Amino acid sequence: MASTRTEMARARNMIGSLSALSHELRLRPSLRDAMMRILQLSMESVNAESGSILLLDEDGEVSHAVLAYAGEIKVLPGDSMRAFVSEGLAGWVIGNRRPALVPSTRDDPRWLQRSWELHDIAVRSAVCVPLVTGGRVLGVLTLVQRQRGGFSPGDLALLCSLAFCVSSTSIRQALHADRLDWQ
Repeated sequence: MASTRTEMARARNMIGSLSALSHELRLRPSLRDAMMRILQLSMESVNAESGSILLLDEDGEVSHAVLAYAGEIKVLPGDSMRAFVSEGLAGWVIGNRRPALVPSTRDDPRWLQRSWELHDIAVRSAVCVPLVTGGRVLGVLTLVQRQRGGFSPGDLALLCSLAFCVSSTSIRQALHADRLDWQ
């Protein structure tokens, strides 16, 4: 019962946040600012500790990357995230056009273990959703928590809703409006 209430509270918060985000995005921020805000909202809505949004160009290469870690949201060169799309969970989600809920990144072969994770005893959980519009995968949103089973199926459903909303409006508009003032 308590978990249902928690998920309902998260859903209400997400709806409020989506409404606020929708209003912000109508002001047509730069793609960079929009991606940073979407990542921040996503993390807050499911209590994630870190995450990323990777956008793809027409050839399926990472063109833009935003990463949140240790309380900071940073813009990274797209090519620095190439391995995640070719080898990691994000690549699996993009290739299968399906979201993924990973209770333990240590036990899931789709998770790309970074060198610093190999000796870390912490177990993480992850959720990853594709950003799809018009049959094209525009990118992928990945969020992480520092505990096993940190995300619920309800969290996954909320993030799928958020991904649908932002990929069908703000991301597509920003990409097609040639407003890639990323810096």
